[in-house]
Formats: sequence, C-alpha cells, structure tokens
Amino acid sequence: MIASTQAKQATNSAATDEYSVSPYSSTDLDAVHALATAVTGSESYPKFLIAQLADILGPGFLVARDADARVVGYTVATPHAQIEARGVVLALVVDKNHARVERELVGVATTYLRGHGCEEIVFAATTAPEASDDRDDTPAPAGAYRVRQFTPADLDDVHRVELSAFGSDPYPRLFFLQLAEVLGTGFLVAERGTGSERRVVGYLLGVLDMVAPGRGWVMSVAVHALHRGRHVGWQLMEEAERYFREVGRKEVQLTVDPDNEVAVELYQHRYYETVYCHDDLHGMKLSRLVMRLRLPVR
Repeated sequence: MIASTQAKQATNSAATDEYSVSPYSSTDLDAVHALATAVTGSESYPKFLIAQLADILGPGFLVARDADARVVGYTVATPHAQIEARGVVLALVVDKNHARVERELVGVATTYLRGHGCEEIVFAATTAPEASDDRDDTPAPAGAYRVRQFTPADLDDVHRVELSAFGSDPYPRLFFLQLAEVLGTGFLVAERGTGSERRVVGYLLGVLDMVAPGRGWVMSVAVHALHRGRHVGWQLMEEAERYFREVGRKEVQLTVDPDNEVAVELYQHRYYETVYCHDDLHGMKLSRLVMRLRLPVR
C-alpha cells in the first residue's frame, strides 16, 4: 500500500487541538507497550524490542498523545536499507477510541520519510500467516551451513530459532515479516540441507542506525539450540560485517548479556571491544554489554 500524503516540510512532529505527534521518549515505554499489547495481542512488540527500535531508528519512532498527554497511537517508520527513495512504515498502532489520530500519524511519518528522500512510502505487513509444524531439527555436520538473505518462506523456521534462543521474551512472528520489508540483504539466515530438506537454523538482523549514519547494528543474532557449536553464528557475523562494509558503515555495534559467555567470546574473537556496560538497560533491570567493531575503510 502506498501513502499519498504529500509532505510540505521536513519535520517529524505535529499538533492539533485533539492530538500531538512527536518522537518517542524513553518515558513512553510502558504506555507504548500497554497500547501494543491491547491492540495487537500476541503479535505485540515486547518492551525490549520497542526500546531497541527507538534507539536505532530514533525520530522515525513517533508517538501520538491526546489532550491529556495519554499515548493513543504510535508508528515506526524508516527508509529502506537498500532501495533508494523507498520508505517503510513498519508499524502503525492506534487505540480504537482514537481512530482519527491515524491520519495524523501517517502524515507525520510520511513527512519524516520525505525528509530522507523517500518518494515511495510502503506499509509493512499487518498480519502473518499461520505457523506450520512440519519441520525436523536434526543437526547437520559443521560446514554444511550456508548464509543467504531471508525470504518470507523462511518465517516458520526463523521463528522456531527465535523461540529456541529467546523463548522467554521472543520477537513476534509478524515482526520478522515487517523487518524483511526494510532490511534487504541485512536480514540473513543460515540454512542446512538441500532442496526440500533445507532448514533455516539461524538468523541475523543487520539494521542501519538512523541516529548515527556511520553505524550498523546487529540487532539480533540467534542459532537454534540443536545447531550451536557448529560455527553458525560465526558465519552469520562474517556475512553481516561484509554487508555493513558494502553499504558504507564504519562501525558495527551490538548488545549482549554479559553472562552469555559463548556469545561474548565469539564477538571478542571477531575483534569487538566492549564500549560500556548497562546495569539497567531501558529501566528493565537488564545487564548488557555494548560492543563495537571498527570496520576497515575500503
């Protein structure tokens, strides 16, 4: 779907007598999460994902408030990582009692994207197909894995990987489809087997930072439990770094639980250095290391 709203100036805030629209603030986290849960149910963004998107996409995460400053809607918009002049509205969530604010959110998001040179505005998926359970998870020998770009046919496998790695607070299935409409070759999967026996057993989300233009983020990387210890994560990271170099990024950052010794060791072996440690990331009582890799100039 293409938005026809024409932007008259490059700003990303607006206000009427009823509503105001402005960039997300960290104080909005609880209210945005509550609205997401109420409106989108099982496909709602978990708190950590909301905070991640706000950190990486910055002013493209827009929040609508009513006259009493209550959050009644939000949208997440960003330029496509590789298709020039295309902008994508990843999410658009509105309280049903404030349906009129949707037009204002779309208008401000469109203005923001036009300001980044986007002539075509595309709305990401709002539903995901039902999951299928006809997959096996038998490990394959090391060296039998290949890394390639995600396709929508990979959705079930990718979400199985997500549940295996982050079952307590996973990304929703729909989010993977939405992000695929933005990332292009930055959405990587690792697969094993050939033909009809191919299985995706790992994934990586490589996202371009809209706050720091020279930076790329490994937003998430995961490998199914049955396929760990077989260098799948290494292959995904290697390909992601190649992608970031190709799109002109000068550094790559990621966050990792300091107690995840296997992951920390992997990143250290790939020359990532710890920049700092959060003891209470986003006020969620999460300890996270922020690690950075400086990419060679090509």
